[in-house]
Amino acid sequence: MEPQRPSEVSSNWDSAYYPLGSTREKAQAIEITGPGQQVKGLVIVPGPPITYRRLAIRVRFPDGKPMTTARVRITGNNWEEIVFYLPTQKQPWGQFPVPANRKIRVEVTDSWKRDLKREYAAEFDAGTTAIEKDFVIKP
Repeated sequence: MEPQRPSEVSSNWDSAYYPLGSTREKAQAIEITGPGQQVKGLVIVPGPPITYRRLAIRVRFPDGKPMTTARVRITGNNWEEIVFYLPTQKQPWGQFPVPANRKIRVEVTDSWKRDLKREYAAEFDAGTTAIEKDFVIKP
């Protein structure tokens, strides 16, 4: 089956910190105790909208057969990781929206922790172009 081509999607907002303009490390906590609560003098401004791009990953052997024990870890700066296992029964590609404004790292390991003899990883700079990465595992 031919994989679906990645496409761009847009939604959500980037992080914003209080006081306005501070970083995550310098941010102050704000306690919200219930719906509709108002705090005098506090203005919360959301971060800018985040544009996402599609990331499609496939892990296979040189003969084209999928690596059925693939563990894929996706990380990015200031962004939580995603871990998934490939392939699924119906689709050998794993596809996810990832923030377009962040560098992305993809790592492949064996879910049974067997030594793959080398590192299988790829990094992608921030950008709006969809990413399609085909890892070929050479035993």
